[in-house]
Amino acid sequence: MFNYQLSQIMKKRQAKSKFEANSKPENNSFAVEIRPIVIELTGVISLPKNFDYKKERLKYLEEKYK
Repeated sequence: MFNYQLSQIMKKRQAKSKFEANSKPENNSFAVEIRPIVIELTGVISLPKNFDYKKERLKYLEEKYK
């Protein structure tokens, strides 16, 4: 019984380590390559920390559909 429990613990640890290894960006097959245009456009717009996009969107839609 003890050997069975130990083997179950070892299987769980192995599965966890495989998951963690596959979750790292360099090993992730689902990693997305960032295109140069995206890198170039990053940081073009700067908004204040307290910017409320929902409020601004509401104002925009109210003006649009007057």
